[in-house]
Amino acid sequence: GDGIRDVERSRGLGDVYKRQYMSRVYEWSPSSKVFIQSVIAALLPVGAVIGSITSMFLIRIGRRRMLLILDIVMCLGIAIIMIKSTITFGIGRFLEGYCDGSLTFLIPIFLREISPKEISGFIGSFFLIFIKIGLFVGAVLGLFIPQSTDGLGSYY
Repeated sequence: GDGIRDVERSRGLGDVYKRQYMSRVYEWSPSSKVFIQSVIAALLPVGAVIGSITSMFLIRIGRRRMLLILDIVMCLGIAIIMIKSTITFGIGRFLEGYCDGSLTFLIPIFLREISPKEISGFIGSFFLIFIKIGLFVGAVLGLFIPQSTDGLGSYY
């Protein structure tokens, strides 16, 4: 139906504009554009998987210290993405994914520790549900964002 198509359009609209914008800014050739975009898109979830697995071992340095380190690494990843280079863009995406995966493992544990006993289970278990609600609200709000007429994603 039209509702499903609208949700798909709102979710995919930003991706299409990002790809066109990224191709123009990073001057990728048409033959390598699809491959490079696929690799860069895959770096974030790959980093998240590696981050969630390695955080089980890194938690030994302490939860609070690990939170601070991951925040610094996340800011570093964002700063690296701003450098106009395909390699640094990929490295930044991987670092963001790594931190996302690690924080998804660490934050529920940390929340359970600092919350009162009466609500600690609720807080720890609903962390990801709150994230999913936020993603859903973002997708719904994306339905009301007007489309760019120049095809380059000028609404960023």
